[in-house]
Amino acid sequence: MRKLLHGDTMHGLESLDPMLAGQPLSYYHETGPVGDVMKMLSARPNQHIGVVGLGTGSMAGYTAPNRQITFFDIDPQVYGIAHNYFTFLKRCDKRCDIRIGDGRLSIEKMPDKEFDLLLLDAFNSDSIPAHLVSREAIQTYLSKLKPDGLILFHVSNRYMDVESLVSAVVTDAPLEARVRYDDDEEPTGKSTSDYVVAARGVEALGALAEDANWVPVMKPDGVAPWTDDYSNMLAILRW
Repeated sequence: MRKLLHGDTMHGLESLDPMLAGQPLSYYHETGPVGDVMKMLSARPNQHIGVVGLGTGSMAGYTAPNRQITFFDIDPQVYGIAHNYFTFLKRCDKRCDIRIGDGRLSIEKMPDKEFDLLLLDAFNSDSIPAHLVSREAIQTYLSKLKPDGLILFHVSNRYMDVESLVSAVVTDAPLEARVRYDDDEEPTGKSTSDYVVAARGVEALGALAEDANWVPVMKPDGVAPWTDDYSNMLAILRW
């Protein structure tokens, strides 16, 4: 395996085995929450997926003839690492697009009703970009989604209770939301992961709404939704 690490936080990996190279592993494995969502979306025509947080480019392993993926990342060095040391972006080629800049500001420049899915994957380190998960940010994301579009939050974090933070803001919206906790690490290269998926209505969740692995998101106690003028890191710190 080749891994991308920052401190003790992993941001993706790729197998050096030619049989597994280019397959999404770690937090993006096809048997995990991301695989569930991508499978549910597979029948939709002319899909556009937006991903905030490039990492190794693992999500590019989900490209398909009817699917375009746009990555948003603030750090140009991450693009250099993903392009030069991992093969996901090279395999994806013209079906992937990279936008360097602040994720929220870059998404604001995109056309309205553009995306089938927005994946927010910038919350697994010990620093949470508050402006990406504020009440106002959620409204921006919703304006860029198709009517049946989804927002998927990667909430795995050893330091912060990101799940409660995301639960507070999606129930405030209010959105229909589900969470899946995946502890299975048996497949080669797979990591445990937790994800929250949210949509305007239960119909947009498709098969996920009836999947026993995905449980309804409840309003959390003691964590208020963040706004552009209010955030409270201490309230979500894992003491």
